[in-house]
Amino acid sequence: SDWDMNGPYAWPERLGELKPVNQQMITRVWLDKIIANARASNKSRAPIQRISITLLPDGDGQLARVQFVSAEAQAESEASVDLNEQAQVVPRDSRVPDQFARVEEYSTAPKIPAESVAAPSADPKTALRLLLSITQAKPDAKVIRVTLTNFDAGLVYRNPRETQTRQARLEFTGGEASNLADDAFEFPAAFKECAMTLDQVEAAVSKVILQKRYQAVAARLQYLLLECNKENPKPHWFLTAMEPFEYFELPAQF
Repeated sequence: SDWDMNGPYAWPERLGELKPVNQQMITRVWLDKIIANARASNKSRAPIQRISITLLPDGDGQLARVQFVSAEAQAESEASVDLNEQAQVVPRDSRVPDQFARVEEYSTAPKIPAESVAAPSADPKTALRLLLSITQAKPDAKVIRVTLTNFDAGLVYRNPRETQTRQARLEFTGGEASNLADDAFEFPAAFKECAMTLDQVEAAVSKVILQKRYQAVAARLQYLLLECNKENPKPHWFLTAMEPFEYFELPAQF
């Protein structure tokens, strides 16, 4: 990654010693709960602008702040909701800024070593091409979900006139694809199935990698999912990047 983790932004003194958040806490289930509770509190269907997670001083745990795009988008204002580790809404913590100040505004800045994060093993188009090379999906198959991460990839689908759901998947080890498989797959009831063709999926991947917001985090990509859910039934991208952590959603079609 070209990101300099030792200096672009200044750590506020009021937040105490600079310490990393517990990344194992950041799971899909936890994020879903954070988002759902923030939306319920905010009573807004506005898109999410940013989710930030900050380790608070004095043993106060980790604070998740969900920022929504305001209706006054032209003014670049946004509403936000603060939640604790248990995804409970808490009063806004004034110690945590919505955006850290640039280091250039300070004479000195704290330094910490950056944790190593595996770079993406394959770009999304290459990962999808590898999946399509091993899949039993027919041209008119229903594509339910696509997972492209820095360590594996998966294509969940169902062929026409078949009731069985299948998943083509592979892992990336040392930059090489391994453990290639195409097996029966039980799609979790908690998720909503998408209904896209293979052509639509390929077009969606080709378009998302051209988006500036995706390109800004491509070197730190952890998860890039094309999926649907009850909150957003239309196919959309769910993206997470690490160091620093970022989460956002994009429509599948642009």
